[in-house]
Amino acid sequence: MKRRWIKDFCPFAKDQGFLSVIGDVAPGEILFGFSIVSTGAGQVVVFSTATSGKVHQMKDNRYRVQISKCSAGSIVTTEAFHYNQTKIGFTMDAESGQEYDVVVIGKVAY
Repeated sequence: MKRRWIKDFCPFAKDQGFLSVIGDVAPGEILFGFSIVSTGAGQVVVFSTATSGKVHQMKDNRYRVQISKCSAGSIVTTEAFHYNQTKIGFTMDAESGQEYDVVVIGKVAY
């Protein structure tokens, strides 16, 4: 078996320069990510739009979301957070006009 880095089969990891991911996800869960420019408080993030149709719906609403600000020269003045998780997305509050990397961990329906 040929050993491979996460960057070799995960486009998000390759784009972000991740060689590997430390830790495990639970059986049946996957990890995917995308970048998004915030429109401010109450922004609805829909998976099918944010992932360009690669993920449409989660199996349930018990997935985990991690949001990190990545704008050039960014200084975090307000912590970004999410709420109102549904199978098709969630609502995000973050600084308007700033770019964020979002990582989602959970079970994907399709």
